[in-house]
Amino acid sequence: GGDPFEPVGQVKSMATSSYRLFSFGENEIKAWDLTGNKRAKPTSDLAAHFQPAAKPITAAAWNPNNQIVCSGDGDGHLHFSLSSGKYVHGLRADGKGQGAAIRSIAWSSRSKYVCSAGDGPCLNLWDVTKKSLIRTFGGHNSRVNCVSFGRADVLLASGGEDGRLLLHNVQLMNKTELKMSGGGDGASRPAISSLRFSSLKKFLVGVTTDSGHVRIWDTTQTKSIVTFKKHSAPASGVAFSKKHRALVCSCSLDRTLRFYDIAKGNEINITTCTEPLSCIDFREDGQTVAVGTLQGKVIIYDLRKISS
Repeated sequence: GGDPFEPVGQVKSMATSSYRLFSFGENEIKAWDLTGNKRAKPTSDLAAHFQPAAKPITAAAWNPNNQIVCSGDGDGHLHFSLSSGKYVHGLRADGKGQGAAIRSIAWSSRSKYVCSAGDGPCLNLWDVTKKSLIRTFGGHNSRVNCVSFGRADVLLASGGEDGRLLLHNVQLMNKTELKMSGGGDGASRPAISSLRFSSLKKFLVGVTTDSGHVRIWDTTQTKSIVTFKKHSAPASGVAFSKKHRALVCSCSLDRTLRFYDIAKGNEINITTCTEPLSCIDFREDGQTVAVGTLQGKVIIYDLRKISS
C-alpha cells in the first residue's frame, strides 16, 4: 500500500517472463511490472496505483484474466475498475446485509460472477454482466472472513469468524459444513482466516485458522486429508502451487512462510521473514511466491534459491 505501515491485503501475480504483480492496502491498489531471469537481478516498475472510491479499501480481487479488479469498502459497496485504474461501475446489496463492510471477494473462473462477504453473516452472489444481486447464501453466525469458488464454479466455500467452514452448492442452493474441530460449538472454534481452492486438483481446498492450523480438505468426500499445526500465531494465508500438485504454502503472523508436501503429509521448508505476513500467492511458473506483510511490503521469493 501507499503508507509504509498499511497491511497488504492480497498479492497476485501473472504468468510470462515479464509479469505483473498486484496488491492492495487500505488506501490504494498497486500494480508492478516485474522482469528478471536467472542471470539478471529482477527489476520492478510501478505500472499503476489508484483508489477506486473515496472510502478505504477493505477487500479486493482481480478477475482471472487480470483485466478488472473488484474492490469492496466499509459500507458494503463493490467497485469495478480496469487494471489502468479507470472506474467502471459500482454495486451495492439492498436489504439484509446492507451496509456491512466487505472482507472477501471471489471471482468465478469465467468472470461472470462475483461473490462478496464480510461483516454480515451472508454471502452475496452477483452477476457482473447484469450488474445485479442474484443469490444470497446464509449459514454463518457472524462475520465471514473468506470466500472462494471451486469445482467448475458450482461450489462456493466460505469461512467465518464463528469457525464454520461451509460448502455452498450454487445450483442446488444447499450447504454442507466441514467440521473443523471435534468438540464445542461456534464459541470454541478458532476463526477461519483464509481459504483457497487448488487450480490443479479443483476438489481440494486449503484452509487456515487463527489457531495456526493449515488443513487440506477433499470436497468430494467432505473429509480432511491432512492437517499441519506448525504456526505459533494465526495463519493468515494459504496457496497451492500452480505447477506442482502436492506443493502447498502457508504464511502467518508468526513471520514464517511454510511449505508442505500434502501427498506425503510433511513440512518440507520453513522460511522466516522479518515482518508478520498477511497474504500469499504462487506465480504460474511454480517457483515464485509473493507474500504481503502487515507493514505494507511485498516480498518475492524464488523457490530455487530457498535452501531445503
